[in-house]
Amino acid sequence: TIGIMSSLPVFGARANPMMQQMGQQASGPWTFVQQLQQDYNVKQIALTATNIDDDIKTLIVIHPKGISDETQYTIDQFVLRGGKLVAFLDPVSAYASRQQSPLVGESGGSSSSLDKLLKAWGLQFDTSKVVADLDFKMQLQNQNGQPVDAPAWLALTPEGINRNDIVTSEIDSIWLPMCGAFMGDPAAGLKETVLLHSSKDAELADAGMANMGPSLMNDFKPTGVEYKLAVRLT
Repeated sequence: TIGIMSSLPVFGARANPMMQQMGQQASGPWTFVQQLQQDYNVKQIALTATNIDDDIKTLIVIHPKGISDETQYTIDQFVLRGGKLVAFLDPVSAYASRQQSPLVGESGGSSSSLDKLLKAWGLQFDTSKVVADLDFKMQLQNQNGQPVDAPAWLALTPEGINRNDIVTSEIDSIWLPMCGAFMGDPAAGLKETVLLHSSKDAELADAGMANMGPSLMNDFKPTGVEYKLAVRLT
C-alpha cells in the first residue's frame, strides 16, 4: 500500500461550475497515479493528516505547500517506525504557478518544503533560491517565438545523474524546471547519497527571477559548486 499526499490535484479534480459552462471537464488522476494503481493499493492522504495507517509502507509527498508542523511530526513518526518517504519539494512549482490567478486573490507563492524534518535531518532547502546551470540549461521560446537560454530550467544529462545507484542508473536525461538545492550535511546516524546534481558551472539564483532567462544569463556568476538536486537519506 502506497500513500500519496499533495497540495496538487494529482488524484483528479472536479471542474469549476463556472468553467463547466465554458466547456471545461473534470480531470482524472495524473498519469503516475494511474500507473501506481496498476501495481499497488494507492491511498490519498490529506495534507492535514495526523495519522498514517499502519498498512502504508511508502508515503509519497508531492509539493506539500502549507503543510503544518503537526503533519510533519506525523510523517516523522511514520519514518521512525520504518516507513519509506519519497518527497518532492519545490521553490517554484511550474504547475502551481500556472494555476494561480490574481483575479481570485490567490497568494502565498508556489513553494513547498518540509522545513522541520529537513532541519532535524541536518539539511537545508532554501525555497527563495533556484539552481541555474549553464551546462544543463534548456532553451525555451520567448513571446516572439525566438529561442532563449533558460539556465534555471535544467535538462540533466548523465553527467548530472548518479549512474551507480539503482534508482537513477537507467535515467539518461531528466528535466528539472526551477528546482531547488539541498544544502548541509546529514545529521549523525544518517547516510546521504546524491542522486542528481548540477554541474560546477552553476549558481543559486533568486526564485523570482527563475523565468527571466536573459537577465540570469547577463548576471551569471558560477560558484564552482555541484548543487545537490536529489538525495537519499538512510
